[in-house]
Amino acid sequence: FADAIYLNRTETRLRIVNGPSVESLSAIRRGAAPELDSPQRSLPWERIQSRWNQTVEGRSLASLTVRNGTAYAQDNTGTLYAVDTDSGEQLWTHRFNASLVSTPTVTDNSLYLGTGAQRLIAIDSTTGERRWTQQVSGPVIEAPTVREQTLYAATAGGELFALNQATGAKVWEEPLSRAATATVTVHDDTVIVPRRETLSAVDMQTGEPDWEVSIGGAVSPALSFSNGTVYLTSIEPAQQKATIHAVDMATGGTEWTYEIADTVRVRHT
Repeated sequence: FADAIYLNRTETRLRIVNGPSVESLSAIRRGAAPELDSPQRSLPWERIQSRWNQTVEGRSLASLTVRNGTAYAQDNTGTLYAVDTDSGEQLWTHRFNASLVSTPTVTDNSLYLGTGAQRLIAIDSTTGERRWTQQVSGPVIEAPTVREQTLYAATAGGELFALNQATGAKVWEEPLSRAATATVTVHDDTVIVPRRETLSAVDMQTGEPDWEVSIGGAVSPALSFSNGTVYLTSIEPAQQKATIHAVDMATGGTEWTYEIADTVRVRHT
């Protein structure tokens, strides 16, 4: 968002404000300050101006997703809101009978999310009407992934599901030895599942396991792919170190690792 910042941590209000550029925010995060000989020690923007705010029923907002001019936010009462990002007008709300535990995944005309009541739900993103509901074996904590008319999601109970995007019907399900710790990623014809200390791959068409590799630490949700290799980072806070891994997509074999002495956050590009 080049000219705006969406704020969702002001109790029961969803706000959008004018803000600085991404470069200015990065400079502030690094501790940048005006030069000593600057006539005015001002921030990169003169004043933050609120464009609009929208009050919600709950005490707090859990997540925020923006797509095609609409902000989708959920509160702690299990209510999902759709708000126009230009005017702040509330377009629709949808109340669930359970807590919403995953961030919504939004496509052109639908959004998909998981609940604490062990359900995956599809909502019409224009009207807020429910398209379908599918019962699964556990809470879906991480956002689902959509690829080629199929929805992929992992549960906190250690199951990986593939559902028909249009109807919610189960295509296949595969038990995992451990629960996923981040959103599953689909690359080429493979579903990649980050888990604590391991990375797994299954066939996207059948759900059959392809390989599993031990990582030896908490797997970062950020994955990158290039020329048949998946790159990821594992973090071991107790040892105060992080390790970058290169894993062969075809076999799951480790191509190389690079250890960083101090624990840091690594973003792959």
